[in-house]
Amino acid sequence: MITPTLLRHNAPSIARQTLLRSPSRLTLANRASITRQCLLNKTPSTFPSLTSRRWETTTTPAKQGKKSPNLYPELINIYLAPTTQTVLAGILRLSTLIVLGLGTFIYVPAIYLDANAPTWLCPLAVLGSSLPFLAAIASGPMITSVRARLPPSARKSKSELQRWATTNPTSPSPGSGGSLNPRNPSATLRIQFIRFAPWFITRDIRLADLRRLPPSRLRLANLEHQIPAEEKDRLAYWGSTLGTWLDRYFHRYWVNVAGTRRDRSSVPGVWGEVWEGIPFVGGDGGGRGRSGGGMVPAGDVRKSGRVSAPPAGVVRPAGERTRRGGV
Repeated sequence: MITPTLLRHNAPSIARQTLLRSPSRLTLANRASITRQCLLNKTPSTFPSLTSRRWETTTTPAKQGKKSPNLYPELINIYLAPTTQTVLAGILRLSTLIVLGLGTFIYVPAIYLDANAPTWLCPLAVLGSSLPFLAAIASGPMITSVRARLPPSARKSKSELQRWATTNPTSPSPGSGGSLNPRNPSATLRIQFIRFAPWFITRDIRLADLRRLPPSRLRLANLEHQIPAEEKDRLAYWGSTLGTWLDRYFHRYWVNVAGTRRDRSSVPGVWGEVWEGIPFVGGDGGGRGRSGGGMVPAGDVRKSGRVSAPPAGVVRPAGERTRRGGV
């Protein structure tokens, strides 16, 4: 007799027998004769070829587990600013906008409409509300992350990536007639930065167009994007005083290269090599002239307590030799 309890315990077996056998030959096993091994037995499918083909075309290990010959992706992060620095910069930018909005649209009109307020208070309120915003603009954009677009040769191994980073793309290669290094002529960096607003802006820049700025007490920016000559001709404001200010504001950045405790990028150590390879403004060669900041820019004279002798083989003028002999 078929009972609900017997159907519940033998449902898989009944379903398999119904599909694979004729209904007249359907037999039900006793509850006591049902074992775990019996329930785990798999009945052969009537269409094994179709099932196996479909399984192989979708989840075959040879196709799904195929390893790529490249170790790194095409776009990889090489610099990531500290989280506290990024959050603090965003909060300061947001605070400057709030102070500017409240002071311009609420506080200044209230002072202007107040008959008892002194006349000097209104200009002071305008200056006080706009001063943080002007300081945020004067500080320039702050770079939060840098991602490099790697060529196929630099994606294979870590040694190839380090070799790509140490290859200076802005210095003329020997025997190339002053052209860019053919190994890396158009390396591109995707930088993400914060300007005066508390949101990120992304821009793609050629590594060969970047120049480092010498340290200055009046300037926070230490990186400059030099516009190519063909793009300068299309700018109507280029060459004027306003154009100079706009160029400094839109094409100068600040990146934290003072050093952090740990490198949080995807490939630690690559950004340091790339930064050392960027030359200073006015320098024609690579930036590896000396350790700790690259070559000294032209016109940078540093004081020294001793006077070095002229190199060997240098002939002094006759007048100078006479004066020195008389002395």
